[in-house]
Amino acid sequence: MRRDYKVLIIASDGKLRNKLSVIMDFLGEPSQIAGYDDWSSSINEPDDYLCVILSTQTDSDTLLSTLNAITKLPTFVPLVLMGPDSDALNFDEAVAQHITARLTDLTYAPVSYTHLRAHETPEHL
Repeated sequence: MRRDYKVLIIASDGKLRNKLSVIMDFLGEPSQIAGYDDWSSSINEPDDYLCVILSTQTDSDTLLSTLNAITKLPTFVPLVLMGPDSDALNFDEAVAQHITARLTDLTYAPVSYTHLRAHETPEHL
């Protein structure tokens, strides 16, 4: 049986969760969106997750306790930290091993239809 791996996205800001959900749907990637207060109750099988994306826009205690809990899951789950301050954060070795990327520039700019058409190739048509 084929297993569908999901991306777990944890963010405290509802607008950010919504934007990330739209992006994941557009990419066709299965995802699960949760807040910091309810993410752990939404995990059924930890090995079903391809990675976890965490917004760093929460208080440091909440972020650290969430990171520690994720690193204690029975399977290794890569972490992506997302937020303007994610480069400035330092963690102990156990957490640092799981962090595979830090996304700091989260600016959104609209893209025109003409711009999208310019990137089309024959396989897109």
